[in-house]
Amino acid sequence: MKFNGRKFTVPIEVIVAVIALSIVVIPSVLHPFKVWVARGVWCVRADAGGNPTVVYGSEVCNPPEASQSE
Repeated sequence: MKFNGRKFTVPIEVIVAVIALSIVVIPSVLHPFKVWVARGVWCVRADAGGNPTVVYGSEVCNPPEASQSE
């Protein structure tokens, strides 16, 4: 029996294409949905290392100031 390698590369190529497409498409589709769930409030916060993180909701984006002086 002769092995034909091409039979196995087509499914692998399709799987790689689907994974690559999902990495690009899923975040761009989920962001508007998350903004809608958060009632239009979202912001970008930086963690301790300086890496930006998108967060959703007024509780996270507009926290009450604990140390307000009058």
